[in-house]
Amino acid sequence: VTTAQDVISEHLVEFGSIQELQQQNQKLLAVTHQLAEDRETEMAAAKAEYEEKLKQQAEAALSQLEEIKAARQQREEYVETIARQRDMYRAMLQNAQAGLGQGA
Repeated sequence: VTTAQDVISEHLVEFGSIQELQQQNQKLLAVTHQLAEDRETEMAAAKAEYEEKLKQQAEAALSQLEEIKAARQQREEYVETIARQRDMYRAMLQNAQAGLGQGA
């Protein structure tokens, strides 16, 4: 990878004629195009890396969400089981109280 300072040192030299100046301009134009292409390549690679990280984070978040949903479902089932037990004990108590009332 060429740095800007290297390009300047290598290509910005004095010229003796218009022809040399034109040649220098052509070289500088080629270097400019190369640097622009390199920059675009680097930007594309950085974008792809960033998008991959975002994808991984999204997948991790979805995985956590699924775990939370599963835990919530288990808690709801547990609460329903407890509510059924409560209702069963309530019915048993009412039956026992009704039986005591009839026997008295």
